Amino acid sequence: MIVNESFNVQQLKELLFEVKTKVYNSQIERATNKDGIKETRYKKGPLEYLDLVYGNQKSFLGLEISKFNEVPKWAMNYYGMKVSDIVDTEEMWQFMFEALGHIEMERPYVGPSYFKKGKYEYIETSQGDINKIAGEIKVLYEDNPVFLGSYHGCLL
Repeated sequence: MIVNESFNVQQLKELLFEVKTKVYNSQIERATNKDGIKETRYKKGPLEYLDLVYGNQKSFLGLEISKFNEVPKWAMNYYGMKVSDIVDTEEMWQFMFEALGHIEMERPYVGPSYFKKGKYEYIETSQGDINKIAGEIKVLYEDNPVFLGSYHGCLL
């Protein structure tokens, strides 16, 4: 990624794509702080990324902040919850992380629009773009909802 002295949206997209691809493919570990919040920090030149997640495998809440030269430029918050016990929680999360690892460069928010493997389906719908985005995630198992999530973010 080429980083210029001034901020631009393409650099932000590249940062989000790079860090999320590495997180979801286990190339970056999340640290857990004293409050039980999982933190992911990533820095590349003047660009920084911070992701804070609080919760457990059944429900969680998170916040992402991206900075340029230490000034916040983009933020997104999200939450999700397992909504059915018809699947094993660990198995569902393995599928989720695999789906999230297929994030798209032009939509570097939360995984691909659609991903299917075996009996699982990951469906993400959104409105907007990196300037202002809102979306929902649904994971199905044999056509039954097992996970629901929501997110929204914007340039700052």
